[in-house]
Amino acid sequence: MPELPEVETVIQILKNEILKKTILDVIVLNENIIEGDVKSFQELLKLKKINDITRKGKFLVFHFNDNLVMISHLRMEGKFFTFQGYEAKFNTHDMVIFHLSDNLTLIYNDTRHFGRMLLSTEEDYLLKPPLNHVGLDPLEIKEKDVLPLYQKFILSRRTLKETLLDQSLISGLGNIYVDETLYAVEISPFKKASALTLMQFKDILRESKRILELAIALKGSTIKSYHPGKDISGSYQDKLLCYGKAHLFSDKCTHRFYKTKLNGRGTTYCRHLQRDGETKYLLGLTGKVASGKSTIANYFINKGFTYISADQIILDLYHQEDVIKKLSKITNLDLNDQGQINKSLLKGVLLAKPELNCKMQKYLYPLVYRQIETLTENSLDKKFIIEVPLMFEARCDELMHDIIYVACLEKNRIAHLKMRQKDLDILKINQSYDEKNNRLISDYLINNDGDYLNLKEQLDSLYQDLLKKNRF
Repeated sequence: MPELPEVETVIQILKNEILKKTILDVIVLNENIIEGDVKSFQELLKLKKINDITRKGKFLVFHFNDNLVMISHLRMEGKFFTFQGYEAKFNTHDMVIFHLSDNLTLIYNDTRHFGRMLLSTEEDYLLKPPLNHVGLDPLEIKEKDVLPLYQKFILSRRTLKETLLDQSLISGLGNIYVDETLYAVEISPFKKASALTLMQFKDILRESKRILELAIALKGSTIKSYHPGKDISGSYQDKLLCYGKAHLFSDKCTHRFYKTKLNGRGTTYCRHLQRDGETKYLLGLTGKVASGKSTIANYFINKGFTYISADQIILDLYHQEDVIKKLSKITNLDLNDQGQINKSLLKGVLLAKPELNCKMQKYLYPLVYRQIETLTENSLDKKFIIEVPLMFEARCDELMHDIIYVACLEKNRIAHLKMRQKDLDILKINQSYDEKNNRLISDYLINNDGDYLNLKEQLDSLYQDLLKKNRF
């Protein structure tokens, strides 16, 4: 949906093309676009000169002589464009045609047919629906407006993002620019508006204004099919730092963006940076095979954390019929009499053919990701320690607020496996594991090459740091 910068860009384009032109005729091809009597709409606009075009929030306002005003909302896909001449083959989605002076035609086109137009007067167009419920936009808000607006804002029982999308409080901000603004100020979209401090509110106003002004200068964001004018595209999408960046790394930290739904709206944010306001805390745990992750997990379990294991999730998946059939197809292994894959044969195939291991992981990773997401969202627990050996390869890092990497020398990992009487061949699986990079992009590094006392000292220090940061 076009937001404030896109609407402002449309206005600037239209001003250059149709200002001071006179409407000679109006052809309505879809009467649902017009609010009120269609014939009156057509008759009242005839011979009216377009004196100005302004904006209120995301609404376009056309000002004519004789005190007449036309209010237009583009909704999802509405757009205006002009061409020379009055004879043209109309497009299926052309809704309203305005023949103007100087042999010019203005067309309102709307592939979704959601746009609306209505007439009003200069005296009362701001005093009655739909504009009487439209709040100030960030570019209009003055110093005197901040405190009264903040006091209204914190009365909301909704999340911060939902409240910012409420056009009656602050207008002009939609999904794109709310995600961008909240990332800029590093506040979670899930934070309750009522918990917002005055300083945070001022930060939001400042950053939203900065972002909107830059977006206007770049003619808005051309996302999917939106264009502010015929053959014209905005370029602010090239400057977006958060919106549309799901699964990509944040430019501010080493975490990937997480995309979820908030009251039905797609919402992208960084769970590491934008922690403020979330009720649950997900601490990720990763490292090579036999590095001591289970010992560390037990430390946090004793601190009241709920444990989730990706390995256990995969073992559970191996008992699902559709998963078994898919893995059988990937590995070319037949199922036994119990309808299962022989685990020993499976391990042998994966060791002998690393490419099959990669293919299998590509199938299993999204399933593990979704299961972790489901388990944490549906649980009443608030703190989780989540062990995922292939944390970054499975992109599960974007689910986590913080990540611990466990480092351990290979000789010590071999010793750990021998103590547990495990097959050393397991060390050969996932040889493409990027240890150097994974250590760098984790938030905490725990070295498990010493004794348990040394390990506990490191964990105690880490735990105290989390407490100081109010992470949970």
